[in-house]
Amino acid sequence: MERTRILVVEDNIDEASYLRDALTMLDYTVAGTVLSGEEALLRISQDPPPDLILMDILLEGAMDGIEAAEKIHAESSIPIIYLTAHDEEELLQRARMTEPFGFLLKPFSNHELHSTIEIALYKHMMEKKLKESEERYSSIFNATTDALFLTDRNMKVIDANQQACRMYGYTRKELLGSDFVELTAPAWRDRFRQHLQEVLDTRS
Repeated sequence: MERTRILVVEDNIDEASYLRDALTMLDYTVAGTVLSGEEALLRISQDPPPDLILMDILLEGAMDGIEAAEKIHAESSIPIIYLTAHDEEELLQRARMTEPFGFLLKPFSNHELHSTIEIALYKHMMEKKLKESEERYSSIFNATTDALFLTDRNMKVIDANQQACRMYGYTRKELLGSDFVELTAPAWRDRFRQHLQEVLDTRS
């Protein structure tokens, strides 16, 4: 089985050396150690890209770790774990906005490093599977020649496929949040609403 490739972005030489040795001991492949966010952006464009990035939050230079993470996310879906010796809430809140896959507060143990990496990799794998599932659903949902609607328990439209939009003469945006029953013929609405409610009640 191919080992996970991890890029280390750390401007402290001693800490970068420790991480390189720790990752090797934990049976990961070090995809490189770089000192700046700019170098990290260059490295992820190379083939093959790393599977995960350990990113120090407070990097020296024009771009700190949070800015680097924002730019990396704009170009790829590589999961990032932040490394920091600072626990100021304002800094951590800014970092959270980039949706990292974990935080490691320095100093940390090899056990903490390993468990945080494994949790991040698992979370990334599950998110990838969910995205693929949603893409398959969207493809099937929109490929059918039937008009399909998804509604909540209050019969408000939460999704509509392309055929439904064409058939009813609305855009998807216009249909979202509308009352599904109101899309039927006026003479049928009361009975239709009652029937739908009966169906929902039997499934409660």
